[in-house]
Amino acid sequence: SGSADPGGGLAGATARLHRRLDALHHVHDDALAKRLQSAVQLLSAEIDATVSEGRHLEAVEADVSQDLGGEETVAQQVARLHEQVSGMDDVARRVMYLRKTLAAQEEPHRELSYFCRDLSDAE
Repeated sequence: SGSADPGGGLAGATARLHRRLDALHHVHDDALAKRLQSAVQLLSAEIDATVSEGRHLEAVEADVSQDLGGEETVAQQVARLHEQVSGMDDVARRVMYLRKTLAAQEEPHRELSYFCRDLSDAE
């Protein structure tokens, strides 16, 4: 946005941006970004499945409550309900893993955003 000062100014800003870009190249990896995107898509699908399963379990619980006329003991109910929801542990573990993965990517993403802003400002 003015004259190029050979002693600093635009040349110095350009050098600093190049150093930051080099650092970001070490942090930012297209394969890693694609894996992260896939993980986010998988997380989204698993959340949708969990919500759907939760709604299904609520419907089943409502049906069971209506069908039970004292025929089933509390222990039997607990065992049956445990059987229905036992598969949700794996989904919960996967969600926690994906949350940690996303949290680990926040700092590199923030650095990339800062770099983009600085590059735009330097132009």
